[in-house]
Amino acid sequence: MAGQITVREATVADGPALAEIERQTPLRLGAAELVIDRGSDYFAAARLMEDATVLIAEKDGLAVGVFCAAIHLAPVGGIERRLLYVHHGRILPSVQNEGLGRRFSNFLGVKFAGQYDSDYFYIAPENLQSQAFARRAQNRWS
Repeated sequence: MAGQITVREATVADGPALAEIERQTPLRLGAAELVIDRGSDYFAAARLMEDATVLIAEKDGLAVGVFCAAIHLAPVGGIERRLLYVHHGRILPSVQNEGLGRRFSNFLGVKFAGQYDSDYFYIAPENLQSQAFARRAQNRWS
């Protein structure tokens, strides 16, 4: 079906398309923009993390979004917890507001069901759309 968006785990062959998404969606930091270019090996940073996952979204056969996540241990309130760090989330402007962030999150929730205590994101102060998404996300802790 034309226009249908699919989400799946990315493969090494997806690296150039994922890198291009990041180049097309710079981080906005006040008046400045930060373009991230991961070079010829998009997955290099992910290989440094245990339990890392890279997701790709495609529409009409073209890559339109990327979401990465990794589980790690961290002390929270003196208790060691398993946290799911969601990072490198980028969605092309042409498909924003189509529920893609929710679909990425649902994919991760199913994949890592029962394996983590909570998830978290780092979101730039100017990224109001991602902040709104994070506020709507179901959190396990207050």
